[in-house]
Parts: sequence; structure tokens; C-alpha cells
Amino acid sequence: MDTVIVPLTLLHYRSVHASLDDGEMQTSTDRGQNLTECDLGPSEYPDGGWCLAPADALWTVRRYGAVKLRTGHSSERHLPLTVPQFFSHAVRRWNRWKALSVKRAGKWTKITYAEYESQTRSVARALLQLGLQLFHGVLILGSTSPEWFMAEIGSILAGGLAVGVDPSCSASFCQEVAIRSKAQVVIVQDPGQLEKILQVLDNLPQVKAIIQCEGQLEASKFLFTWDAFLALGTDLDDVCLNEVMESQKANQCCAVMYAAGVTEDVRGVMLSHDNITWMARSVCDHLNLGPNEVVVSYQPLNDMTVQLMDLWLPLCCGGTTYFADSNDPESSLISVLCHARPTIFLGCHAFWETVKRRLESLKKIEMLQKVPSNEQIHINLLRQARGRLLEHVQTLDRKTCVSWRDYMDKFFQLPLNFLSKLLVSNPACASLGLNHCTFCYSGTSVVPSETMDFFGNLGLKILQLYGLNESCGMHSIGHPNDPIQR
Repeated sequence: MDTVIVPLTLLHYRSVHASLDDGEMQTSTDRGQNLTECDLGPSEYPDGGWCLAPADALWTVRRYGAVKLRTGHSSERHLPLTVPQFFSHAVRRWNRWKALSVKRAGKWTKITYAEYESQTRSVARALLQLGLQLFHGVLILGSTSPEWFMAEIGSILAGGLAVGVDPSCSASFCQEVAIRSKAQVVIVQDPGQLEKILQVLDNLPQVKAIIQCEGQLEASKFLFTWDAFLALGTDLDDVCLNEVMESQKANQCCAVMYAAGVTEDVRGVMLSHDNITWMARSVCDHLNLGPNEVVVSYQPLNDMTVQLMDLWLPLCCGGTTYFADSNDPESSLISVLCHARPTIFLGCHAFWETVKRRLESLKKIEMLQKVPSNEQIHINLLRQARGRLLEHVQTLDRKTCVSWRDYMDKFFQLPLNFLSKLLVSNPACASLGLNHCTFCYSGTSVVPSETMDFFGNLGLKILQLYGLNESCGMHSIGHPNDPIQR
């Protein structure tokens, strides 16, 4: 499969690769046999209407265009689905389960899947009320939050293109993105992000409204608070929204991702419905994820790898997403991790390096703080436990181990290794909130091998994940049961 990279690129493994240049897309696919009929067989998702739009080519340069999908081996397992079908199925299945959890005014608030759907549909109805047209952008600018999730899915339900932008981008960058994606609505996090849009608003005549999710705002006919925005959709009949949702096709575009960059190098990646829904289901199957999964969201969601982990995987398996403080996500991360105890975590390079330095500087064992002794005893015990972990990690015959899990199980069965687990591994993982984490990933940048070894010596395996927006966030993903390579 040849990858096309142009000013704006959309790619999908089994469906769409696309490029958006001055409002037009280019898409291509990777499936095998063409899927153009609506009667390929029963689907696990009982909603009808997953038929594909007519297409006679593997790529298109139109944002409203459609592409042929090709089957082949693993891609045949999941039939094409639109995001509305995918979302509706998740809500029906996990209706009363906790979907999202966020700390507001010092108190954790939960949002069930039923409430998630209700608010997201309110977003979609409000967008239609504002006059959002099919295949026109809804620019989303801000840090991760429940409102970001609802804006993403709501934009797609309403037939628009969800356009994620890095919150650190400049006003000129936002202007270029809005023009290229033909954005008609802009959703910003706070007054700081709003100011960026207001600086270039005169150059964006197609923008119909701006919504601010947090902070004070003098509402007007053009500017809305989040609550006022949701209220707009109360007068719109659900029948209108349902018709828009049912008209969507899995082989057409639904989202555009913009990585941070300079104005002269604006590159967006377009994703089809099938890109997102197929990838989410495939990863869930590969990792065998279930409804007890917990994720902590703290990184910008304009990166598809992050968005897939934080939004789409929990939605697929019935998991729960906890949010770091949207105003300072990195500083609040550890406290949120310790509260949520995630089972899946995607850590950036800076996170793992910072934690490594913190643990290396540890001079006392927390669980022995109340034991009368001098500091040197603590240091000696900690050094001995660490040394034993390191020694056996380096000397244990890995050829006898099938996987990392098998490897560590055998390690902790060895005499005296309970001391290493009790004094080093367990406290270290618990202090990070990762003691329940089965899948610890690093994928947004390369983590040095020394750092990987350091956490491995603590019994915490950092798995590698490789992917780009152009590959719908993932190309390859590690698993704890993967064979160990020397």
C-alpha cells in the first residue's frame, strides 16, 4: 500500500487515506475485495444502514467523496460501521456504566454512558440548529475534557467533520486550519483560546458561532457558553438528527487531525468512519479489553494515538476515562493516576523520564517510615532490593520464558525476591497509581532503552506503540504476552 502525504493527509488501514488541500481530500484504502453492497451479512451492531457510499476509486480529492474499501484477512472480522452506529451500540450495551469522570470544584463527578449520549446528542442538535452543513468542519481547540469528547462525537453525529487542533497552536495556525477544513463552528476551552480565534475572526467569514466551554463569557448572538450552546438544540426534533446520522456512510470522512506546526506547514490527517471504528474494535480484540478498563486522559487529543486510547477504546470496550485538570494536565497527572488506578496508560517521553528521576532520588522506603532506624538502614535496604531486581532481570534465562508476564512470574518465585517486590516494585508502582496497570505504553516519542530497563527492573513493563495520524494512530502495538527478544 502506497502512502500519499500531501499538505493534509487522511489515512486508514483498511479504508481511507486522505489528504486535504485547500478544502479537498484525498483518500485511499487497503482491503482486498471491494465492499460496495449492503448485504454482506449480519453485523454484531444491529443498526441498519452501514451500507457504503458508491465509489469507483481507491482515493478521492473531495472532502465529501467516498472511497472503495478492500477486504483481506484481519479486516474481514469487522464490518464497516459509522461512528453514530458505533456510539449507539456502546450506549445500549453499557448504558448505566460510568463512562467519564472529571474533577470539578474539588469533587469527582461521573457521567454514565446514557448521560454521555444525551449530552453528545444535545451537541449535535445544537450544531444543526446553528446551520452546520455536511462535511464542514467543527474546530475543537483546547485540552482534554468531557466537553472535548462530546464535541468530537457530536460534530460527527451532526454530519460535520470533527477538527482537532493542538491547544498550543498560534492564532495564524488556527486560521489556516479553519479555512482549509471549512470550519463553520469553533469550540474553545477558555478565554485564552477564545482570544486566538477573535484575533483572526475577520478572516473567517464562514464561522457561524464560537462556543467557550470554561470561564466567564459575555454571551452574544455569536458567542455562547457551553450550557447556552447545549440549550440551542432543545427545539430541534430528534427525527432531524436521526436522519442525518442514518445518512452517513462508513467510507466517507468524519474527522480531521491537525498536529502542532507552523503556518507554512499545515498538515491535517483525515479519517473515515471506518478508520476509527475498525481500528478501535481491532485493538480491543488484540488486547482483550473489557468493561473494567480505566484510562487517564491528559495529552492533547489532536494526536490520533492519544485520541484512540482515551476516547475510542474505552467507548468500544465499556471502559471509563478519567480526566486530568484541563488547565494544568501535567501537574495534576500523578494525583489523578493515584485516584483512578488505570489499567491502560499512554505515557509521553517526558512523563517516564520525570518519574525515573523521582524514583532514583528516593532515599527512604515509605512503608518503613514509622520503623525506628537511621536513614542509612533505609538506603541499604532499598539498594539491596533494587540490586536483586536488576541482577535477576539481567541473569534469568529468558529463553525459558514465553512472555514478559511469564518472565516476571518466574522472577518473583525465586527465593528472597519477595523483598524486591515488597520494598521496591509494589511501592513504586503504587506511588505512580500504576499498580493496576496491565498495559503501560509509550508511543508519542521514543523512550531511551535505559529508561525502559529502569522500569523493567521495577516490574513495570513499558510497551512500545508505533503509529501516526496517517495510520489512524497505530501501526503496531506491544502486548505483555509478546515473546521477549534479546
